[in-house]
This record gives sequence, C-alpha cells and structure tokens, in this order.
Amino acid sequence: MYYSFLKKLTFLILICLFSGAAYAQILTGPEANTRVKGAEMIKINSNRSTIDFVRMNSSFRVEESNHFNWLNKDLLRLKGKSTL
Repeated sequence: MYYSFLKKLTFLILICLFSGAAYAQILTGPEANTRVKGAEMIKINSNRSTIDFVRMNSSFRVEESNHFNWLNKDLLRLKGKSTL
C-alpha cells in the first residue's frame, strides 16, 4: 500500500513538473534577439503572452545609468505611465 502511494505521488509530481513546459514557447538565437535586443534565449508564457525568462548574450551589457530605461522600454515594453 505504501509503495502504491509513493508511485502515485511520484507520477503526480512528474506531471506537475513537465506540464509547465507545455505552456511555454522558447525562442533562441536570432529569433530571440529579434524579440529582445541582445537576447540569446527567451521563454514566453503561452497563456499570458509574457516573457518568463531571458538569457542575454554574454557580450551584451547595459550601462548602470540606463538599466531602468532598458528594462522599461526594451524588455518589458511598458507604455505610458507604467513604470517600475
């Protein structure tokens, strides 16, 4: 009985872990760079059409004095009064 419970629990955990990947779109290379300048890989949540994760190229740099502007305009693409 205990073994059966562990087997079902393990199966449920695996389903939960891998179901998240089904709701994501992953862009790499030039496709990612087109979406976000300097991006190497982007994970987009298909349900919300929002960016969940971005991996930038190792050579890409954002000046510290400009990082909020870059985040608002280039990455998050906030418009109008929306800011961080």
